[in-house]
Amino acid sequence: MRRSAFKTALVFVIIFSLTVCQLTPSLAASNDNRRAAFAGIYFENVPPDIQEILLWRITGILETQSSFVLTKPNAVQLQYGQVKTAAFLRQQNAEAFADLARELQLDHVFSGALANRSTDNSRILLVGQLHRYDHKAGQVKTFEINHDYEQFGNALIAFKERYVDNLPAAKDAKSKVWSRVLAGGAIIAGVVAITLMIGGAGGGAGEENRPPKEDN
Repeated sequence: MRRSAFKTALVFVIIFSLTVCQLTPSLAASNDNRRAAFAGIYFENVPPDIQEILLWRITGILETQSSFVLTKPNAVQLQYGQVKTAAFLRQQNAEAFADLARELQLDHVFSGALANRSTDNSRILLVGQLHRYDHKAGQVKTFEINHDYEQFGNALIAFKERYVDNLPAAKDAKSKVWSRVLAGGAIIAGVVAITLMIGGAGGGAGEENRPPKEDN
């Protein structure tokens, strides 16, 4: 009886584990594994030190997002090539965006073009655009820039709210949690089933093996 109960519990654990294995890939398939790249900025008449700061600040607002995995400008140049990346930054039209996104298998591409239009050497007036390209829709969304360098932070906040924060969050973290919950559930259910069945079988075996009472 004890061996039969153990086999029953073992079959239960196997069936439950197989169910978990079937559910987990289906959850993984629904993950939102979107990829994005910040290809860089085409600068005109902007001092090199200011260029580095601007690239750093834009990268900062993108790499903290949970809605995509980000490829940074240096990595874009390595994967796409310096010459092709430079050509892309000069063009930044729909065809150029589509080619970059297709070759690097991206869902979104961020880039921009900024020029210093100030005639005063003590002032930097940034004029241009920041872009977000959505490969699935084939659309380029453009955010106009016309700010003094000191006010560029306000422009970045507005761009982030309009074109970065509105992307839905990725589901990877949720799916991982569900996978862990299911796996943990399989273990707990198996342990409980074995404990109950073996415990019950032990009780039954004790009753069957108890010697008969002697009549007085």
